Amino acid sequence: MLKNVYLSLVLPLLLIGCTQQFVGEQEPIKNEVKTVSWDTLVSTVNTGAYQSVGQQHDKTVRLVLNNGQVLQAKEPNIDDIYEVVKNCKKCANKPFLTE
Repeated sequence: MLKNVYLSLVLPLLLIGCTQQFVGEQEPIKNEVKTVSWDTLVSTVNTGAYQSVGQQHDKTVRLVLNNGQVLQAKEPNIDDIYEVVKNCKKCANKPFLTE
């Protein structure tokens, strides 16, 4: 009986402690989209320091950086971002998404 009481008191405390440790170690998800100028977005693309880039029908271009941050801008003309990526040597083999 004492063993059951001990387990019913100690086990929940251990589980709470383990759960808090794992939750505390996780990095926050960076899902905020930051709107920047077209020139800023192009300059950032040309560094090659991003995970993926994509364009939408409304000429919105979204760039996911290596740290998870998302930048967006309106391209002047549809497919302008395609030309930027095509002419960027550091952008080889990076995902390009389009609608």
